[in-house]
This record gives sequence, structure tokens and C-alpha cells, in this order.
Amino acid sequence: KTLVLEKKGVMSLEDRPLPPGNILEVKFCSICRTDAKMWSEGQRDLVLPRVPGHEICASDESGRNY
Repeated sequence: KTLVLEKKGVMSLEDRPLPPGNILEVKFCSICRTDAKMWSEGQRDLVLPRVPGHEICASDESGRNY
């Protein structure tokens, strides 16, 4: 599932295909203050739709953590 900011104040969960390349298993994901501000107030350089949550803890198929 992917959380997508559709417009200011509106988010949805979508099924999206996996991107090409190495796949990480996301263990935890969070949003930062800027993501929260984009949701509540917008932001000067905001291009919609947008997938927030770039702060992740993940591991690869070998078990290495990131």
C-alpha cells in the first residue's frame, strides 16, 4: 500500500506496482514536519500527487538493515 497526498488535506491509500531495481522491505516509516505541513498548509514547491514518508527503516534480501 502507498499513502498518497492527493491535495491539501486529502490522502489516500493506493495499490502501486513495485519499482524496478533492488527491493527493500520497509519495517517502519514516518512522516516529518515538512510532510505534515504539506498536508495541512501546502508548500511552495509541492507537486501533487506526492508520496510522503521518506524516513524509513528497512532491510534487503540479505538481512542488511538501512
